[in-house]
Amino acid sequence: TAYFGTAILVGIFTLPWIALLLKNTPQEKNLLPYGAQAATITKETNSEQTEKLSLKDSVASPAFWATLLFAGLIVYVSNYVTYLSAHGTSIGLSTISSGLLVSVAMIGEMIGALALGSLVDRIGIYKTIRLADICIIWAFAVLMIARQNFWLLFPAAVIGLATAMYSTLVPIFAEYVFGAKNYEMMYSYVVTGMMLINAIGLFCIGW
Repeated sequence: TAYFGTAILVGIFTLPWIALLLKNTPQEKNLLPYGAQAATITKETNSEQTEKLSLKDSVASPAFWATLLFAGLIVYVSNYVTYLSAHGTSIGLSTISSGLLVSVAMIGEMIGALALGSLVDRIGIYKTIRLADICIIWAFAVLMIARQNFWLLFPAAVIGLATAMYSTLVPIFAEYVFGAKNYEMMYSYVVTGMMLINAIGLFCIGW
C-alpha cells in the first residue's frame, strides 16, 4: 500500500509538469535538434582531428581518463541515493520521513533529466556540468548540517540530479570529447569503467 501510494504521489506531482515540458519536435520550442548547431560550428575545426584520432590513441589520451573520472564521480555520488533512507534514520527521522527522501530524490532525477537536456541545448555542456556540480556540492553541504525533514527534501531532490547526470550528461560529454567517429566504442569503455567504480562506490559509501 505504501509503495502504491508513493507511486500515485509521484505521478500527481510529476506527470502534469512533464506533459507541459514535452514537445514533439525541438522546433516547437524554437530550438534545433541537439548537436545541429555544434556540428555546424565545430565541423571545420574538429574534422581533421576526429578523422586522425584512432581508438588506441583515444584510450591512451588524457581526455579519455578525464572523461572516465568525470563519469566515475557522477556515478559515485548517485550511489548516495540508495543510502538516503539510512541517512535519515541515522539522524533521528522516522522510517516514513526517511523513505520520503528517496522518493523526492527520484522525482528530482525525473525532472533533472529534462532540465539538464534543455540546459545543454541552451548554454552548452560545460556550463551545464559546472552548474550541476555547484548544486550537488550545495546539496551535500545541507545534508551534513540539516536535521529536519523539510530542509532535507531540497538536497535530496538535487542529489537525484546526480543520477540524471549519469544517464544524460555522460553520453553527451563523451560524444563531445571523442566525436561521432569513436563515440560508440569509447563510450562503451567509459561505461565499463563506470560500472566498476559503481560497485566500489556502493561498498565504500555503505562502509
